[in-house]
Amino acid sequence: ATSIPDYELNAVVITGTKTKLKVLDSPAQVEVVTQSEIQRKDVDYFDDALGTISGVEVSRNAEGGQSVTVIQRGIPGYDNNLVTLDGFPFNQAYNERVFWNRIPTPLVDHVEIAEGPFSSLYGKDAIGGVINIITKEPVGEEFDFGENWDSTNLRTTDIDYQKRIDKTFAVFFGVENTNVAGYTDDQYIQAVPVAPSVAATLVVNNTVNGATQTTTTTGTKIFNIGLTAPTVLENDNLSTKLYWTPDEANSLSLLLNYSYWDQPTADQQGEIGASYLTDATTRNTVSSGAVSLAGTGNILKLTASQFVTSPGQNSFAAAYLKYKLNLNKDLDFTADLDYTDGPHLQSENALPTATTTVFGGPVTGQILGTWFGNWQAFGEGQFDWRLDNHQIIAGLSLEHVTTDLYVVDYPNWTNIDRKSVV
Repeated sequence: ATSIPDYELNAVVITGTKTKLKVLDSPAQVEVVTQSEIQRKDVDYFDDALGTISGVEVSRNAEGGQSVTVIQRGIPGYDNNLVTLDGFPFNQAYNERVFWNRIPTPLVDHVEIAEGPFSSLYGKDAIGGVINIITKEPVGEEFDFGENWDSTNLRTTDIDYQKRIDKTFAVFFGVENTNVAGYTDDQYIQAVPVAPSVAATLVVNNTVNGATQTTTTTGTKIFNIGLTAPTVLENDNLSTKLYWTPDEANSLSLLLNYSYWDQPTADQQGEIGASYLTDATTRNTVSSGAVSLAGTGNILKLTASQFVTSPGQNSFAAAYLKYKLNLNKDLDFTADLDYTDGPHLQSENALPTATTTVFGGPVTGQILGTWFGNWQAFGEGQFDWRLDNHQIIAGLSLEHVTTDLYVVDYPNWTNIDRKSVV
């Protein structure tokens, strides 16, 4: 007979019912991924370990842990699968994306996966299920240093310290740096042929080879004309968690987290992708001007900005406060409060530095800047009352979200680094 680990039988979970129950007593299917399992699987991010759970699919959207799609029971979409941190909503409010790298793996005690619809407990996002990240509470003193490299040129450095200072107070400090020196995500640079009426007005500079014809999802003819530049990414993450348990009836924890990541470049003008197009006569690479595609009769109008991958920055700052009070042997009260300042997205796109006629022109150089800000506040209170063979849970949760978006054009910049204006 196959032996079942004792932990799986006796593990206490809270995600399926929002109250403590053993796995065997839980009316909902809840599976547990422990810290030891995460370490044994030797993954860069703890979410990678979730993919081994039946009914759960994990697909990373970008290297460096930026965002991950989790599909439970075949139901896709960020807005259909809820991720929580100690019960706090972890899906960012603007488009429900999950940035797993905000929480360092050493801070995770275990992860509970409750599969199936839980909207009655957690709201609209919990259609496919709920993944609850449970952070640990230090029991002694521990210092960890980790360095990890993989085949995608991803390097992760972790420095973590945790200590139980006395019976009432414990702390955790964590610093994590992730650097992707450069990986190619095989994204094509594409261009649509200009209309015949427009082509008649253009002066064609070259006849070129190298384009590959394909179609969009709607059947429109389009050409692959190059490959985007290798992505460079750097992420810094700082986490501090404080635990205070003054007596057996009260406990308070505060988790502070700050994450910042960007795509650094030497000149902040973006990384230049590779053009497939070569002059049919000289064999020189072509990436600008009106060109004729050899053997197709199609004309493309190229600009240098089509081949530029713009740098960008993204940041989060969050505070999570949790209070538990044992009123008596049958009645508990919990209160949760969090404030998330982010994501803040900032990007700069350098348009061609040659003199152009935009903004009433002539203009030499242009920067297009985009800034996005998001603020989210969440509060929840819950009573858990055990009455004979029954259990009554009553609570109230509130959430408020504010979002701002700005797009700014900066014309006449002759030197992007110094941002000097002529």
